[in-house]
Amino acid sequence: MGEIKSAVYVVGNSAITGTYSGDVTQFQVTVNGAKLYTGGTTANGTFNYNVDADLIGPNDVVTITAFDKNGRVLDENKPVKIISGTFSPDEYVIGESKEITGTYTGDVHHFELYVNDFKVSDGGSAVGGKFNYYVQNGRIKEGDNVYLIAYDVNGNKLATEPVKVSVYKSSGTITPDTYVLGSGKYITGTFTGDVSYAKVTVNGVELSPGGDFLTNGNEFTYYVDSLIRNTDADVTITAYDKNNNQLDSKKVNVVAPDFNGDIYPDEYILGEAYITGIFEGDVSYAKVYVDGRELKPGGNFDVNTHEFTYYVGANTVTNINQTVTIVAYDQYYNELNRHDVFLAEHN
Repeated sequence: MGEIKSAVYVVGNSAITGTYSGDVTQFQVTVNGAKLYTGGTTANGTFNYNVDADLIGPNDVVTITAFDKNGRVLDENKPVKIISGTFSPDEYVIGESKEITGTYTGDVHHFELYVNDFKVSDGGSAVGGKFNYYVQNGRIKEGDNVYLIAYDVNGNKLATEPVKVSVYKSSGTITPDTYVLGSGKYITGTFTGDVSYAKVTVNGVELSPGGDFLTNGNEFTYYVDSLIRNTDADVTITAYDKNNNQLDSKKVNVVAPDFNGDIYPDEYILGEAYITGIFEGDVSYAKVYVDGRELKPGGNFDVNTHEFTYYVGANTVTNINQTVTIVAYDQYYNELNRHDVFLAEHN
C-alpha cells in the first residue's frame, strides 16, 4: 500500500517534490502524455524527482505515478501542481528607502529577507505585479549581502534574488538674500536639493538650528530676531540634510538701508557748552572732531523740530584757529555727511 499525498513543481526548478505514505519507493512522471524515466528518491515521507529545469512550463499537464520496490503501481497519474513565480527587486538606497520594492510575476505571495545570510524576517505584500517589503531603519548597512526569497501562499519556495544596496548621497545648495538692517527679523533666500535645516553664525556665535524649508517651495526663512546690528557683522548660513550632513555654506551680505541726511551746525561761540544746529533726513547721532581728535559719539536730535545739540564742554574748543568738524551718522553707524563748524569769540 502507498500513495502520493502531494506533488509540486516550481517552473525553472530541477526537481518535482512532494510527500507520500506507505511503501512508495520510486516514481514516473508524465508530461503532456510523454512518460519520463522511473526513479526518484524518498526519505522520511518526502520525495524528490529530478527533471531538466527547462522541461516543464506553467501550462503543461504533468502527472506522477508511484511504485513500490517491485515495480507495482501504488498511486497512478496523480496531478502535479505547477507553480511559478519570479521577482525583480529595486535598488535599496540607505538613507532614502524605507522598503524593498520591485515587481513580480506568477504565484509570489510573500518573502523572506536575509542579511549576511541571517534571516531577518518574513512578510511583505505582493499585489498587482508589484511588491514591497518593510525594512527597519538601520537594519541594512553599506556592504551588507542582502537577498529575498519568494514563496507562494502555501510556503513553496519560488525564487531567490539579490538586492542591490547603495548609500544615498545627499546634495543641496543655499543662497541667502542680502540682509538689509532693520528690514525684518528673518534671513531669507532660496535652496536646492536635500536641504532640511540650517544654522547661522553671527560674529562666530552659532544660533540654534532651524529655518523653514517646507512652506514656500525652494524658498526659506531663518529667524535671527535683531541679532544682526551693523554692516560689519560676519554672518554665515550653513545648510544641512535630514541626517545632519553639511551640504553648503554661504556668507550673508549685510547692508544698511538706503538712508540719507545732512547736518548744518550753527556758529560756535568759544566757551559755550554745546554745538547746535539743524539736521535733515535719517541722522541718528553725530561725532565731533577737534583738531583731528574724536569726541564721544552722541547728540540730541529732535525729529519734530529737526534741531540738534551736541555737548562739547566749555573748555574743549578754546581758539578760533582750531579745526572743528561734525559728522552725521544714521542708526547703523553709516556716515551721512560732515561739515566744519565756524568758530567765533564772544563780542
